[in-house]
Amino acid sequence: MRIKHLVMAIAAAAVATFGVFYHLNGDKNPLKKEVAPPPKSVNISLTPVQVQRLITPKLTSLDPAKILNVIVRGNHIYLTLRSDDNNSASITGLNLQNNILTLRKDYGKNGVNKISGKMILDITLDDKGTIYYTKNGVHALSNGSDIISLEGKTSANKLLLLADNHSGYLYGNDNFDKVTIKDGSLDDMQPSFLKNRALPFRGGLSQLVLGPSNTLYGGGRITPNGIYLIASFDDKGKLLQKYGSEKNIVKSSIYNLTSFTVLKDYVCAIDGFTTKLWSKKGKYLGSINNDNLYSESIVPLKLVRLNDETALVLTYTRNTKTELLDLAFFTLTF
Repeated sequence: MRIKHLVMAIAAAAVATFGVFYHLNGDKNPLKKEVAPPPKSVNISLTPVQVQRLITPKLTSLDPAKILNVIVRGNHIYLTLRSDDNNSASITGLNLQNNILTLRKDYGKNGVNKISGKMILDITLDDKGTIYYTKNGVHALSNGSDIISLEGKTSANKLLLLADNHSGYLYGNDNFDKVTIKDGSLDDMQPSFLKNRALPFRGGLSQLVLGPSNTLYGGGRITPNGIYLIASFDDKGKLLQKYGSEKNIVKSSIYNLTSFTVLKDYVCAIDGFTTKLWSKKGKYLGSINNDNLYSESIVPLKLVRLNDETALVLTYTRNTKTELLDLAFFTLTF
């Protein structure tokens, strides 16, 4: 009898220890650890793609317009959202490991950093974690200080940081100005090559992505209310390549550019209900319906580069009970 009680006590202690271990690691069920679902293999025309749904913590937004940005810095991913009442914004820090996203406990308060201010237009971060947001100029948040630059001097609503973090481009609302950055302050604003709807974006530049060696990839309309085009430029502004067509009713035409990203060998874009793919040399490789890439009711919204072969995709599903958008991440590996 004593041996039986001793065995039961040891077993209970082992279970308790096991439970504490998993509790400290944030697992709700000590006997069940979350595992990402297996990837799905699809083809975009002849190009194979591995589609992987990531296990994502509960993330919601009121509508797509309040989802500002997705930023990748190493193994950390940052999701920036404007609040439902537009009176503040938030940055959610996430760790990615084994296809599982978890909140960064060492970032902000329980993984969330909040910024006060009405109608913040865009947010980005540099490699050191300095936060830049656009609102009547550009604000830099670092070590508790709020440094305001170019207040009242620009109507640009987005900032793209270059690889050195010491310079960047302010763009949006027909602006395209290069700035230098030192200790969070933006100075020496100079007009650059895509300002005021310069070719090929006579309809306006809407998106800007940084590629290798400070190659810039812009996306915008070729004429007011016209179709879209993606184009790459060297750091001097020389046009290198175009992606898409300047003609309507062509398979490679981009009708509703939602988001795009640049990988080692490909340019990938969300075009309304489809995802389209080009080689870096500009050859159109094909498209796939988003329902076939993900599943019905899942809407892709943001595409960003995760590594040379993989794009990170932020998607949403409309929750009919809460009327909110339930957010989830996928990866596309080529």
